[in-house]
Amino acid sequence: MGAADCLKVTLILVNVVVVFLGFGLLGVGVYLQLQTDVLGPYLSVAGVHHTTFSAVLIVDGLLCIAIGGAGILGARLAHRGCLTFYSTLLTIIFLILVTAGGLIYGFRNKVGGTIEEAMVTSLAQYNATFADTDGWNKVQQMLSCCGVRNYTEYGRIGSWKSQGLTFLPASCCKNSTDGMCGSNEVNRIGCYTGVLDELLGKWYTWGGGAIGIGFSLLFCVLIASMYYCQITSYDNL
Repeated sequence: MGAADCLKVTLILVNVVVVFLGFGLLGVGVYLQLQTDVLGPYLSVAGVHHTTFSAVLIVDGLLCIAIGGAGILGARLAHRGCLTFYSTLLTIIFLILVTAGGLIYGFRNKVGGTIEEAMVTSLAQYNATFADTDGWNKVQQMLSCCGVRNYTEYGRIGSWKSQGLTFLPASCCKNSTDGMCGSNEVNRIGCYTGVLDELLGKWYTWGGGAIGIGFSLLFCVLIASMYYCQITSYDNL
């Protein structure tokens, strides 16, 4: 087997992995779209709708499938135009992913303030919108917390001002109830730290994943370029 054949087989195998990666991202995106309780509540109170996040994963998955398919087709047919398009597209995506990964790591210490502001805005909509109310109820139940920093923030919410802090949402109560509870029976810690830990726990994974995938794509570009040079040299003989 010559050098060109080795590069061809390598390129095909690598892009088969890219296609499987695409199906994996697609599957996770669809799963998160259907299973809204996995990340949905945390994203909701942080100002990001879960459908937006899952839609990004679905689009990324479809993109990986399309790119991997183009790479397999270009290698299989030894089509220089297809290989050029494939390499150019992967180079652009590589730059985007590495930049995104770098920004994720670079701004990870500043994201806390942004999340807190989004949580305060979301809490102000409690009882006003279904998404915010449902998100807060689920987060407060899962993390055994109440409010952003503490339960007293409910006293500043429009729909609760008339009630003061006499009654708080059932999701804030230490013991699960069907109704409301008073300040003596409420979880007194806020939800900010718990939500931040949940999201930032995945922050490093997302940043590292973006950079890792980016350099994997760079390897694909290298193999495609070498294969392109091989078939071009054969054509010039």
